[in-house]
Parts: sequence; C-alpha cells; structure tokens
Amino acid sequence: NLDYARAIVEKLPMLALSITAAAVTIVAQDTAVVQLEQYSHAMRLTTATSAYLIYLRQFLFPIDLIIFYPLPASIPLFNLIFPGAVLLSLIVLSVLFSRKLPFIAAGLLFYLVTLLPVIGLIQVGSQAHADRYMYIPSVGVLIACIYLIPDIGKRYFQVGRVISILLIIYLSTICYWQVSYWKNRHTRFSRALDINDENYMAHIQLASDYWMRKMLDESRQHLLTAISMRPDLPDAYLPMANIALAEKEFQAAESLYQLVLSSDESSAELQNNLGIALAEQGRIAEATKAFEMALQMEPDLAKARLNMELYKSRAAKETNP
Repeated sequence: NLDYARAIVEKLPMLALSITAAAVTIVAQDTAVVQLEQYSHAMRLTTATSAYLIYLRQFLFPIDLIIFYPLPASIPLFNLIFPGAVLLSLIVLSVLFSRKLPFIAAGLLFYLVTLLPVIGLIQVGSQAHADRYMYIPSVGVLIACIYLIPDIGKRYFQVGRVISILLIIYLSTICYWQVSYWKNRHTRFSRALDINDENYMAHIQLASDYWMRKMLDESRQHLLTAISMRPDLPDAYLPMANIALAEKEFQAAESLYQLVLSSDESSAELQNNLGIALAEQGRIAEATKAFEMALQMEPDLAKARLNMELYKSRAAKETNP
C-alpha cells in the first residue's frame, strides 16, 4: 500500500503540469476556443477518442502527415466505439502485463495524460488535431519502444538487430519523403488536398499562393470551393473581395468586404480596400470614413492616407474643374 501511495504522489507533479498546460493553452488561444454549445458533448468525446488513436498511428506510421487537419462536420458513432474499444484494450493489457513489462504501462499512462489537455474535449481552433500537440506525449510512446526493443533483443538477439536496422531504414525513408512536401506553401497545401480533398484551409492557402502569383482564376476557384465547404468562414470571403477589387468589380468587392466586417473581422488593410471600392463608385464621403478607420487602426499605413487625399482631390476636381 505504501508503494502504491508513493507511486501516486510521484505522479502528482505530472498531473499538475498537465492541468497547467491545459490552462495555458486555453488562455493563450482564448479567441480560438470554440463555444461549448457549438459542438455537442458526444462529438467532442468522439473527436477526443479518435484523436488518441490517430496520434498513435501517425507517430508509428507517419505517412499521411499534413499541415492542417480540418474538424469534420459530423463524425459517425463507429469513430467512438472502435477507438474506445482499442484504447480500453490497450489499457487493460498494459495493466495485466505491468509487472512483466512495466515500461508499457508507464509509457501509455504518460501518453494518455500529457495528451489530455489538447485532445479536443475543449475545442481550440478549427483543427481536429495537430502534429505539434504530439511533441511531449510522444515521449511516452518512445519510453515503451526504447525499453521494448532491447527487451526483445535480450531474448532474440538477431530479431532485435533486424528490427533496429529496419526501423532506421523506415524512418529515414519516411523523413526524406515527408520533407519534400515542405518545399514551399504550394507543395505543403497541395499535399494536404491529396490526403483530404475536403480540407478547406488548404484551398484558402492555395488561393493565397495563386493570388501572389497573379493567377486570379485559379485563386478564385479554390476560394469558391472553400466557401462551399465553410460558408461561414471570413477567411475565404476577404481574398474573394481582393480579387474583385483587382478586377475592378467595385460593387462586388464592397459587398464582400461588408460581409467580412459583419463577422467582426476587420483590419486597416481591409478598411483601406473598402475605401477604394467605395471611392471608385463615387461615394467619397463613405470612402473617407473607411480610410480614416484604417488610419485609426494603423496610423503608419501611408497608402490609406495617400488614397484618401487622392480621391478627395479627384472629387474636388470633378466638382470644380
């Protein structure tokens, strides 16, 4: 009993760190924390249970890693039952073999507890999971692997040697393969679409990439696809407005900028562009308000001041030629 009590006390610092990590995550990403009523308790539980297995599978077989994993609109009940059964089986087996293979139980416990703050019970952001959240929990999996392979090697020396060599070859190949997808933004998000063609964030980022390369038709197509997936997402409407402005479709640009503003998203750049769209329609007074708002938000935005004076001067010349 004393040994068990001592073991529990030893784990208290780790538990405290986990609670602290959860609190820091929520505070640091306060604006990204999704309201509790937006996703049901069942969906949160299903996402969290699935994520435990997904993280484990992607750690052991990192062949489908991407930069952003979108949160699905709905998750079938099977995604709760099957991962739940697998997790429960792993926990039961680790307990049954805890005396013979204690490092399995220790590694699994470390993995489960340290991943808990970011597993999705409290949804932060719009991602289902993120590779960066696995950095610390992966230590638990490594504990199990590091002790398991030598244990196999002691009993079956040749088998242990072969496993070690194959692991080195496997991980080196996977690393070389994965790094090639991180060459630039286009390769990163094209890979994300190859893995999941319903990845709206990949469409938005590819649209931005095409925008930078002046390929407006391709950019618009990706944005329209993203909007069809997430009609409520301001991130897609803003670049659509910029494309309309670049193509001198000022009324359409204004409507899209106003739509973004209605979702409480604003910036000096947005207000400046809205001012241009309004001014080009001859609505100088409204445009001036937008330019002034841009300067209020970012006093050093020279182009907003320049645009305001330019359109005022042009309007004055048209009034008094």
